[in-house]
Amino acid sequence: MNAVEQKFLSEIPNAYHSISNSPVEISGSNILDVLEEAEGKLGSFDAPYETAMRAAVFGPKTVAKLRRAKSDRETRLGDSTLENGVVGPWQGWTVVQNNNLPWTAKLGLATEPTDGDTVTIMGVVFTFKTSLGTTAGNVLIGGSAATARANLQKAVEGLSGAGTNYVELGIRDRFLLRRKRAITCTTAADMVFSGYGDISVSSDLTDGTDGWKNQEQHSVFMIRGAIDLVLQFMEIDVGSKEKGFADLPKGIIGIGTYTFDDGKILMVDLTQDASGF
Repeated sequence: MNAVEQKFLSEIPNAYHSISNSPVEISGSNILDVLEEAEGKLGSFDAPYETAMRAAVFGPKTVAKLRRAKSDRETRLGDSTLENGVVGPWQGWTVVQNNNLPWTAKLGLATEPTDGDTVTIMGVVFTFKTSLGTTAGNVLIGGSAATARANLQKAVEGLSGAGTNYVELGIRDRFLLRRKRAITCTTAADMVFSGYGDISVSSDLTDGTDGWKNQEQHSVFMIRGAIDLVLQFMEIDVGSKEKGFADLPKGIIGIGTYTFDDGKILMVDLTQDASGF
């Protein structure tokens, strides 16, 4: 289901509209301005006004901020029952919480790391070493910044070189980064990382000019049906999801998503500043 949601939500950047002055760090002081701008942009194209048709999809950290912004007001966010990620109606929008929104960031690594320097993604620590050792997450520096970057990519994505260029992660960390959050990266001096969800990162690098920057997440204001999704099943088998609210489809052999032009004008892309995640 994570893969389905990630494929679906990866269409957000195709939206015709975007919130100005992005990336935006959402707070109680600016959320109403963002809602007003989204409302105006969709309204100018005669998008449906019914709350049931309008979805504002945010990650858990943003929803937590909305709850706090509303906590001292008369009507609180989340009065309705949580179902399939729906948190509740607010300001004419159905607020939906989803932890598979597209995320990107850059890791500046132009300088060769020093032995013991670290990069952390979702609590998973990668440690640069001049001698590889046996600790999970160790990454061989290899004598240059370029080699260190290439070995870090191998360690993050699980590419060839385990035991030589890096020490493989444990089962939990492999699942978290590669399957649940689908983290990938490039090997440029400004390494471009991408993934899905509320992803937190940090670094402890000797060169103060290196480190994380441009951390962004794409949320969306949209009319239901703006993105087309097609699922192909080998055999439809739907069962209830334990401790959850959604059905659990099994036997998916194909996923297809596309945003047609008439759907693009019914979407507003909100690029959020994710540096506080």
